[in-house]
Amino acid sequence: MLTQTNDSISCSCSWTQQQDRFFSSKKRPVKPRLVKRTLQSANNGPGAGPLANEHLIAALLDGGRGRPKRSANSVEVRLVLDQKANDKSSVQVLSLMQAVELSTQESLDLVGINLTQKPPVIKATDFGKLMFEKKKSNAAASSKRHSEAKSLKEFQFKAGVAANDLDRKAALMVDYLIKGHNCRVTISSNWKNLNRDQNALLTTLERVRTLVGDTATEARGFVVNERGNRATLLLSPNAQSITVKQKRKEL
Repeated sequence: MLTQTNDSISCSCSWTQQQDRFFSSKKRPVKPRLVKRTLQSANNGPGAGPLANEHLIAALLDGGRGRPKRSANSVEVRLVLDQKANDKSSVQVLSLMQAVELSTQESLDLVGINLTQKPPVIKATDFGKLMFEKKKSNAAASSKRHSEAKSLKEFQFKAGVAANDLDRKAALMVDYLIKGHNCRVTISSNWKNLNRDQNALLTTLERVRTLVGDTATEARGFVVNERGNRATLLLSPNAQSITVKQKRKEL
């Protein structure tokens, strides 16, 4: 637990020796893994969480490079204080001692936001709620990436592809476009084919464009790699054209 003196704050016991608890006036048990953080965490290392409470204070008081620890009254911080719902957070520059006293009065936890900035930025907030919101945000971002990856359909063609194979893949591409998927077309060619026809990639692309018709629009132009033997084209659904076709089918 934390003990406060006129000019310093110190920890009188180890987190591993007793039931862990935040230093704020909220008496709620927490798991050690939520509070135990390393200095790497403060710099937003891979998979790291923020420093909080005793561990945050220890990092701020650390003089570094063999220097003596600083006092809480001499360390200046920029404190972001969470307010009630619908109210903007307040920001003020004060001493670490004042930040601790203020967060204790408000029954909030101190969490490191940016310790490399001068003065270091910390926040008085509900640590559990902060971690929940971060987890929720990460889950939403992951879901969005998965959804975007799922909505993109890949189609690969060899330059000079046989007509039946091209027709089959093009028909499937049209079905996906009607369902709202983006389609990325990749056309490749060997050097033997390119030596016979320098426009082999473009010729196959025009065949694809003809079969897809106005069902798609080109979200990104035809991009050829440096070697000139591979090209990609990104197609997006043409909503207006698709809607017209669907209405005609209903009639």
